[in-house]
Amino acid sequence: MNRTPGHPLFWLSLLAVLLLLEGASPLCAAPPPLRVAAEEHPPYTYQDEQGVPRGLLVELWERWSLRNGRPVSFDVLPWQEAVDRVLEGRADLLEGVFPPEEPDPRLLLSAPYGRIPVSLFVHRRMPYPRRLKDLEGLVVGAVQGERSIPFLLEQGMDSVLPYPDYPSLVEGFAKGRVRAFLGEDPSALWALEQARLGQNFHRGAPLFEVLLRRGVLKKNAALLQEVERGFEGLEADREALLDRWPGQDLGRRDAGGQLLLAVVLAVSLLLALALLLVFFWNRGLKNRVAERTEELNRSLANLHDSEARYSRVLEATHDAFWEHDLSTGTWFRSSRWYTLLGYAPGEIDPDFEENLARIHPDDRDRVRQAFTLHLQGRSPDILVEYRSRHRDGTYRWFLTRGSVSQRDGQGSPTRLSGITLDITERKRDEQDKALLYHLGEMTQEAKTLQELYPAIHLALLEFMRLPNLYLALYDETTNLLHFPYYADERDDEHPAPMPLGKSPTALVIRTGKPLLLTPETLQPLLDSGEMVLVGSRPVDWLGLPLKTEGRTLGVLAVQSYDEELRFTEEDERVLAFVSGQIAQAIERKQTAEQISYIGFHDAVTGLYNRAFFEEELYRLDTNRNLPLSLLMGDVNGLKLVNDGFGHLMGDLLLQRTAEAIRSACRQEDVVARWGGDEFVVLLPRTPEDQAEAVADRIRETVARIDDLPVQPSIALGVAVKRTPEEDVRTALLRQAEERMYRNKLTESASARSALLDSLKEAFWDREEGQREHGTRMRELALHLGAAAGLSGSELEDLGLVALLHDIGKAALPPELFRKHPLTEEEWEQVRQHPEIGCRIAKAAPDLVPLAPLILSHHERWDGTGYPQGLKGEEIPLLSRIVALVDAFDIMTHPQAYGAQPRTFQEALQEIADGAGTQFDPYLARLLLRLLAGGGESTETITGE
Repeated sequence: MNRTPGHPLFWLSLLAVLLLLEGASPLCAAPPPLRVAAEEHPPYTYQDEQGVPRGLLVELWERWSLRNGRPVSFDVLPWQEAVDRVLEGRADLLEGVFPPEEPDPRLLLSAPYGRIPVSLFVHRRMPYPRRLKDLEGLVVGAVQGERSIPFLLEQGMDSVLPYPDYPSLVEGFAKGRVRAFLGEDPSALWALEQARLGQNFHRGAPLFEVLLRRGVLKKNAALLQEVERGFEGLEADREALLDRWPGQDLGRRDAGGQLLLAVVLAVSLLLALALLLVFFWNRGLKNRVAERTEELNRSLANLHDSEARYSRVLEATHDAFWEHDLSTGTWFRSSRWYTLLGYAPGEIDPDFEENLARIHPDDRDRVRQAFTLHLQGRSPDILVEYRSRHRDGTYRWFLTRGSVSQRDGQGSPTRLSGITLDITERKRDEQDKALLYHLGEMTQEAKTLQELYPAIHLALLEFMRLPNLYLALYDETTNLLHFPYYADERDDEHPAPMPLGKSPTALVIRTGKPLLLTPETLQPLLDSGEMVLVGSRPVDWLGLPLKTEGRTLGVLAVQSYDEELRFTEEDERVLAFVSGQIAQAIERKQTAEQISYIGFHDAVTGLYNRAFFEEELYRLDTNRNLPLSLLMGDVNGLKLVNDGFGHLMGDLLLQRTAEAIRSACRQEDVVARWGGDEFVVLLPRTPEDQAEAVADRIRETVARIDDLPVQPSIALGVAVKRTPEEDVRTALLRQAEERMYRNKLTESASARSALLDSLKEAFWDREEGQREHGTRMRELALHLGAAAGLSGSELEDLGLVALLHDIGKAALPPELFRKHPLTEEEWEQVRQHPEIGCRIAKAAPDLVPLAPLILSHHERWDGTGYPQGLKGEEIPLLSRIVALVDAFDIMTHPQAYGAQPRTFQEALQEIADGAGTQFDPYLARLLLRLLAGGGESTETITGE
């Protein structure tokens, strides 16, 4: 080919020679190349196998160079080295700045020129999650240093496995170490394509985006403006390149004029070099030596920077990295590993066996086996959970994950690598849930409170070492602590109910807060007297309040007598966590038992009710319980007590009778209230003579009751079923009922007499002078009645009315008769005693005829009396006599209401004044004559 001075190749060759000459003319100098530094981050920037820069950004800068006529020198380096080159002036511009990398304040960044989507990649055999929370419990991969890891942590994902770059991340994805990862779409797709995994994943919509920027030193702001202006005409090229993922065309060049120019330049350069080879030999050798030296220095610096960056990556993560060289037996552990155990880096030996000694004894074999199985090729990776002892003495939970990271030429493993995570919180949550579930199962299976209490202890023992545990329940009405469950190694005796006092349990009740006592905290409380111990002194004591709806039901307490068993804040946390469920379980069971009790027990006496008794009657009606005896009893005087003293006193009569019956029977006997004033007792395997003996004990016990206004008694009937053929209803219930009524009729006269006597005695004993008042009234009334011509039966009734006319006062509070003056309300109470006395008389068969006489003894002749307002002869004759003599005796012998006694003459005068208004005038004159005939003066008395 002709290379004359007019041919282009001549000038190109000459230009090449001139460029190599140091002394070339300034008029011919080309613009200096723009030195661009970028991180190795395919497909944006990377080096091919020959070390030539490739990638989307490299192609973009080639187009910038062609358009602007300025050569570009592109270096693909580790990130920190690329930054350092710009900061040190060895490069002009930093390309591909990705958040969240914090730029050096000395750098000036361009506006974003590209948006990189970041998406979640999931293995195609897994359903794509609707939200990140659905991946909980799954290890998710991400590239260290990118925005992906902080984003996952912010979303609550704690199982994140970091990788140094996308090829290693995709390798972990291919081997199943992670089933999902979060990454930048172009980089992830490029790495998946390189690994031939283009069809092995799902990809959803981008979760967020990162921005591409450029940076220069702030003093080079003009350069950044020049670069940005140079890209203004390349928007279409830039978008086309950034939108294109790697594909088959990645890294290829245009084969047109650029190739021809390159060939021509190469030929020209070779010719020029051949001509000048000798000239530059010496100088070139010196330059190559200098360049090689500089290259070695750069390599050493790069190595140092890589190591520093790798260390920063390890420190930035919350996980602990480790590596084990199998050929030398040495271990490397990141500083985070030491921190997780509470030590400073290098403070403890990282050796495997040394570390194994810190692992909980129950977990050591499992850890050793996990490593052994993986090295033997029997498990795909190392994955093991275990407890290791922290510096503070507590055990924390860890997860170690790793695998073979290097093999020799024969395929034998030479290096293990992995991470260790602190999973204490996760295991704590799992244990809490398991404990709650187990506790719920155990309490659900317990049918009664007595079964529930030990079930609670057994459930806790499955998860904690608690040999000494007790439950204390607080009764607010009595201010007493009860101990329904008590398990203790030293104090076998079950504590009796005790006042709240100053015990640790009492302090928890009063404050409603957990309390942990150690020797250091307990002794000052004992010395000051603020606390008093009950029972043996423990090493540690921990009490938790059992609360339901803000009310402290009681205390769950555990104590230790062993220096090897000390309670921690974690123990307090766990027990506090379950104490609420324990309190609810106790309250639910108490409510259920209360409902059950109400369903089977009589509300007044606490004995079994009729429904339960009938069930027991048929249940116990078996051959092995023969002879089967039954007692039926009827309490005498219940109606009298109810009517005269109120139903509360009647309930007390039933309760005292029930207690007497229960105390006279055996534990296995079934005692029930049949209804009203009737009780039944079922006695299995009891012959008739023994049943009669039980009946005698019941009569005697009932007769000893002495705190009621009447002396109770009971009529009993005994029946026995001796053979299987006898019907339980006819053989027992009917026969016992018939015999009870027969005995009641036989005993009725003596029972009524005893009842009446006890009623009178009770009435007379409770009010001072009442006995003497009744006796005087009876004597005077009988004289007046005889003078009035009453028959013998009428005189008998009159005598009884005179004795019992105030019997109704027995149901009134005694203090009414000792107080002066009375309020109007208290007088109203006093005025009720005729009606009460009437009801008492009607309830006693022998006193029924006297009921209307007692009711009317405070009526007045003029109709202004009470309670009925009867007038004149509407008032029964005997009541008029009683009213007259009652008034005379009260005037002459006052006992209540602060009245002052009258003289005999004053009393007669008041009788005379009241004749025809308060008193029957005929009876008043008759009484005055009787009293005058007794030697008293009658002047001005009769008015005649």
